Amino acid sequence: MIRRLLVVLPLAALLVGATATGVAAAKPPPPPPLFSFTVPCPEFTAQVSVTRDNETTTATQLANGNIVVFVSGVELATVANETTGQSMNVNTSAATTLTIFPDGSATATSDGPALVSGLPPLTTSEFIPPLGLYDGILTFTYSSPESITGFSYVGRVVDLCAALSS
Repeated sequence: MIRRLLVVLPLAALLVGATATGVAAAKPPPPPPLFSFTVPCPEFTAQVSVTRDNETTTATQLANGNIVVFVSGVELATVANETTGQSMNVNTSAATTLTIFPDGSATATSDGPALVSGLPPLTTSEFIPPLGLYDGILTFTYSSPESITGFSYVGRVVDLCAALSS
């Protein structure tokens, strides 16, 4: 609360000062992304830029050798069509539990909005978008860190490539 107040008070003073002198306050540029990556969509390349990442991660090794990692907090991103410049802001703050087994296999379950890309072809009749915003419960299984062997979800998905293709 104090940090928020310290940010709001100088901003309010700036706006009041600008109004008193009759000069409109300029909109500050957005902060640079924390990290970004590209995703090939069918008609263009999407640029994903994580703009806020206040997540916390805890890891615990259990007596049976399993390692359980829990990630929660706030993560926000901007997804942009590199050809047209059209963009949208997305909340990707899913709480995720990852269990890594002694043989290197793992399961991950996310609950909430999650940005997913790069899924390999899986044996499913359902379309899996190249870049999807999933809201619900996602479950992944891995035979190794590089090999996704299963994926399922309950909830809704937005195909961000389709949403940004117009």
